[in-house]
Amino acid sequence: MNKIKRKIIAFALASAMIISPVGVSFAETPGANPKTSIFIDMPSNWAAAPLENAVENGLISGYDTAKGKEIRANGKLTRAEMAAIVNRAFGATEQGSISGFHDVSGSQWYAPEIAKAVAMGTFTGSNGKMRPNASITREEAFAVLARAFKIETKKASELSAFLDAGDVSSWAVPEVAGLAARGYLSGSNGKLNPKASITRAEFAKIMDNIVKQYITAAGSYGSVENGTVVVNVSGVTLKNLAITGDLIIADGVGKGEVTLDGVTVKGNTVIRGGGPNSINVLGNSTLGQVIISKTAGGEISVKVSGGAKVGSVMIVDGTVYLSGEIGRLDVVGEVPVALVGANITTVNVAAPGASLSVDGASIVNSLRVEATAAGTKLTVAKGATITYTTLNASASITNNGTIKTLESNAAGVTLSGNAPAVITGTN
Repeated sequence: MNKIKRKIIAFALASAMIISPVGVSFAETPGANPKTSIFIDMPSNWAAAPLENAVENGLISGYDTAKGKEIRANGKLTRAEMAAIVNRAFGATEQGSISGFHDVSGSQWYAPEIAKAVAMGTFTGSNGKMRPNASITREEAFAVLARAFKIETKKASELSAFLDAGDVSSWAVPEVAGLAARGYLSGSNGKLNPKASITRAEFAKIMDNIVKQYITAAGSYGSVENGTVVVNVSGVTLKNLAITGDLIIADGVGKGEVTLDGVTVKGNTVIRGGGPNSINVLGNSTLGQVIISKTAGGEISVKVSGGAKVGSVMIVDGTVYLSGEIGRLDVVGEVPVALVGANITTVNVAAPGASLSVDGASIVNSLRVEATAAGTKLTVAKGATITYTTLNASASITNNGTIKTLESNAAGVTLSGNAPAVITGTN
């Protein structure tokens, strides 16, 4: 039977520190499965269920003390501890540069964890500091989770139900509002308490609100829990099932493959991991919005075939290859995108410096370069067809295929190769 760890919140507690005679170490024993009864301080309130799930999944061993084993539900998480938690939850291995952070010593246990968090884009720091040993506030934790799960940002109006909505820092409002709009934040006595430090139990609870199943073993799965599902390993096939929340194809997939065969995803499909032959969408699969964000860089391929339907794809990070039928493509990151045997109704380029190549087997009905996308590079191969192209920013076009109509409304447009059949616009 394939091993499924049902609660990602277990990872939220994987940062428990083991106190030993020689000091404190930030570590857990993978695979341990202690009984909840061994904890002398296991709460009996709302925190019990998420904490017990974490223990039963074998991803927390707690604190060893002279009195016995403690869960410390009310213990405060540091920023470094949370970075490690999220890294583990998503299976992150790639490390970004931390040379710009003056308070992250390479000799500390958390240095590689901070580097992974930087690569993931979950922690950004400020003014050259990451403050690894500071307690992480609730609003900071909410922002990290929104970035990790690619939760759509929202306006402050989504926080109106909370009495202290005005206390949320302006920088955190979009992410916190995004979580609130999803119903992930319940607050306490009508308040968010955004500046308060988040406790282990509170973090376990919010993770429990977000994710319902976590797949850590390769294999074929024919059923999943209701809610958001995280796939954190290569070699997984989801077959003939419906996901009622989001599907997260996490960083732990690495350069490996995940196959969706006859899968319906009612929420978003977030692709953070995968390689050049990675994400296969087959059969009668139906995906709404797909968000591709391989923040650590590298190539990633999404192949749609066999009558599968993909409503829209948003590309944020990565070198992306797309094939098959897709309703809408939005390029919002300064990234290279290649269409390989793709049939796309609408392509919208909104990021400056993005590049888009269309191979000879691809068809695009409408392509639009927004005013925000100055410096876009478009390469159209022989055999490719773009019915209508609108340029609202400077762009460089190499056309060896067919562009039927080109509307140019911006200065700085260069065109080489085949001339479009019709050229219109103000420039």
